Amino acid sequence: MKTKTIEGLNIEDCRVLKEIFIIGDRNFGESTIGQIFYKRKINENYNFIKQKEYDERKENTLLEKLLEGYPKQENYPNDELDDLILSGIKQQYPKSKIKNSLILFNIDLENLEILKNQNRFPSKFYITPVINNMSDFFMYSGKSFESPELDLNIFSNYSNIFMENHSFSFHYDIENNNLKTLLSTIEFE
Repeated sequence: MKTKTIEGLNIEDCRVLKEIFIIGDRNFGESTIGQIFYKRKINENYNFIKQKEYDERKENTLLEKLLEGYPKQENYPNDELDDLILSGIKQQYPKSKIKNSLILFNIDLENLEILKNQNRFPSKFYITPVINNMSDFFMYSGKSFESPELDLNIFSNYSNIFMENHSFSFHYDIENNNLKTLLSTIEFE
């Protein structure tokens, strides 16, 4: 019998893993045609407060937690950036879904490497500002704004012809000064 040593990661290495399933229509129905993985660091603004509140108001048995999944998917941290990324993918693939998991142990990192053991297709995420109040558009005349471009990979078992040169985009409110800070918290695989 072979045994494996499971080690807890240092607190600064713990992450929430976001796995986006790109779901498209194929010849015989819909299927997952690719996956995008990214990690987010847990901190005071990106945390499990919803799960803590859920745990405090309801007494769950261990069996209930195992059956429901723990932490519950809806209680994982989620912010504006997560919503923008998923909405950018849903523009092309509206049936796409996201699954959350934790990276707390060395085995979690090994499992991620196994999940990524597919064809890898480099992609881009283009992020452009949008003016939400057109009555004040003259305020922006002559000014410059950042339009970040993120590199990411799509992992798929399909051929490279299908996934070649894929790109996604989303728009952010031109007044959002927090976007650059949020973008620095994301780690695409």
